[in-house]
Amino acid sequence: MSLLSPSPLCDIIPTDSIPLENCHCLVEEMQPQNMPLDEPTERTREHTPAWEWAAIVAILLLAAFFRLWALGDVPRGLEHDEVISWRIADEVLHGHVGLYFAERGSFGHEPLFSYFMAAALALFGPNWLGVRFWAPMFGLLGISAAYAFTRRLLGRLVALVMAGGMAVLVWSLFFNRLGLRLNMLLVLWCAAAYCFWRGLDAPTPRTSRTWFAGGGALAGLSLYTYMASRALPLFFGAFAVYLVIFHRDRLRGRWPPLALFFVILVVVAAPLFLYLAAHPELEVRTAQVDEPLRQLRMGNPRLILQNALALLGMWQIRGEQYWQVNVANRPVFVEPLGALLFYLGVALALWRWREPRHAFLLLWLGAGLLPSLVTADAPSWPRTLGAVPAALALVGVAAQQVWRWAKRHWPGRAGPYLAAALVAVLAVEAGWTYQDYLVRWPRQSNVRFTFQSSMAEAFRYLDASEDTSPVIVAGLSVHDVDPWTQACTLRRRDLAVRWADVRQTLILPAGTNVARLIVLDITPFAPALQEWALAGATTLAQGPITADNRPSFVAYRLDLVTLRREAESPPLTSVAVGPDPANPASQQVLQPAVDFGSVVEFLGYRWVGELTSGGQAGLLTFWRALQPTTPPLRTFMHLLDAGQNVTAGYDGLGSPPDRWQAGDILVQWHPLTLPPAGTYYPELGWYVPPDGPRLQIQESGAILADHLLLAPVEVTE
Repeated sequence: MSLLSPSPLCDIIPTDSIPLENCHCLVEEMQPQNMPLDEPTERTREHTPAWEWAAIVAILLLAAFFRLWALGDVPRGLEHDEVISWRIADEVLHGHVGLYFAERGSFGHEPLFSYFMAAALALFGPNWLGVRFWAPMFGLLGISAAYAFTRRLLGRLVALVMAGGMAVLVWSLFFNRLGLRLNMLLVLWCAAAYCFWRGLDAPTPRTSRTWFAGGGALAGLSLYTYMASRALPLFFGAFAVYLVIFHRDRLRGRWPPLALFFVILVVVAAPLFLYLAAHPELEVRTAQVDEPLRQLRMGNPRLILQNALALLGMWQIRGEQYWQVNVANRPVFVEPLGALLFYLGVALALWRWREPRHAFLLLWLGAGLLPSLVTADAPSWPRTLGAVPAALALVGVAAQQVWRWAKRHWPGRAGPYLAAALVAVLAVEAGWTYQDYLVRWPRQSNVRFTFQSSMAEAFRYLDASEDTSPVIVAGLSVHDVDPWTQACTLRRRDLAVRWADVRQTLILPAGTNVARLIVLDITPFAPALQEWALAGATTLAQGPITADNRPSFVAYRLDLVTLRREAESPPLTSVAVGPDPANPASQQVLQPAVDFGSVVEFLGYRWVGELTSGGQAGLLTFWRALQPTTPPLRTFMHLLDAGQNVTAGYDGLGSPPDRWQAGDILVQWHPLTLPPAGTYYPELGWYVPPDGPRLQIQESGAILADHLLLAPVEVTE
């Protein structure tokens, strides 16, 4: 009898009350009901029909397309978290290992993904492929593991619906294109759930022990992937309590294997949590986002209730709000049918909560949403990722119930109609995902900013250029992430690269007469620095035009001979040291170059702007690097009154001192909002932030002072 041919028995007897082998209608082929939990599930051992193989292969191919198509270009460039993940993995390659990584710019990283990324970097090198290789792989493995588990739990139809949703929904797809550690979470969670259920289904205690032991190990390993995995032990624990209360008879003979599951979970996870208990200060990110939970502990549930409402609305009303992790505010389902099926699936599972399979899904859904419920900015796509398989399986539960209803009313036609409807929903979601995520999203200015797209395009220009002159790149995170981005994005290794945050600093490389300056569209250029540096510059190239109708970058050629001459001979060079800035008699006059701690030399300065009360003006100061030094380091400039009180000032440094070369010229901009009219005394120096020691002024080996006094200035009305 054909699987699509209805059996008269299925039309007369409720399908929930008959076993699979007595009914050949499609719904029972896809979903037997009330199968005893403590008996083996025979349908999982039967021959898999060709149509099912075709369906799951098609789904995986669709999933692979969305995860692999233009992986290096959508999004173009690497997001800061990806760069930090690369930095950690690169240090793993160089012998740095650990249970938890909380340094190198991260907010705290569980380690497992870093070791996998290190292997990819060893194979492909420090580039976008090495960074992102594992993300789509784990995405496809996650769909496969979720399908295998859901098929065993609820049958083919539910599993296919769930897998189709995981293949195309932005919620489940988004991170599978980014080199981030959370991509491992679903693989291990679903594999642990599969082993757990196989342990409950196992026909013998020995087999049960094997499955439970494997599940406990996988569940413990999942805690080494991402912060949201910490809900997983709560989920399995809650389901065990549920079985003890409502299905104690089904645990007969399985108590020791079930206990083994939790023992192994604890043993595997213990090293990580013992380490974190000894170093609670390492979890910076947790402390940044746990305000709702802190308020709840203080007796104020308002933020938790707000988060709960946001999570209820994420399916159809409003999803994750931030562009860097979603098409801003895009809900899980863009068409209404998917959301309706989800809500119906939740209602059906609640109605059937006494059945272990449905209780398992409900508890999984709750545990998956819990991390977002108790942290800030709900709904958070990364923190709800654990809920993806359960939520989409509930969509499948609803679709199956609709099929049953339709089968009773339209015998012989329900199967094709339902299949066509589900394929149509999948096609609509896939079409919207393609348009929203792969076409519209990467062009958005916030996305380009977050993923450093302009920098990636500038580096492609440098890779393609035959010019070998030194390069100055204007960035915004020049002290940490920007140089790391260069290391894993710029393929060329023959270029001398300097970094400068041109909102405050410009650096001119030593040992060359020309250099190229790359200014990105996201990089504001201080007008005083721009006017000084680009007066005689030549434009070499421009990047692609962005949605904001600007080139993504502009490359200039700088005449360093002229600029260096101006920096070494500025118009104002009168400086002194002494205890009283208002008393010239107490001061010792110095001539450039003034040595600050054998790190930099002061060359001179010039004022820019009108010195009028309440106005905006500033100081350009010129320095020569004597040697690279360990960061951090800052320069300060203060306007003092006659009583040596600071009335205005600016501290900063926009060039990483560990990347300086001896002879590099630094041009520092000190913007000021000027105080009331009067005479003021500028002081200038260097210090280690936040309030560390100052660099000492030296002359012939003697220490003279820790700051320079510039010529007094008059601020007018």
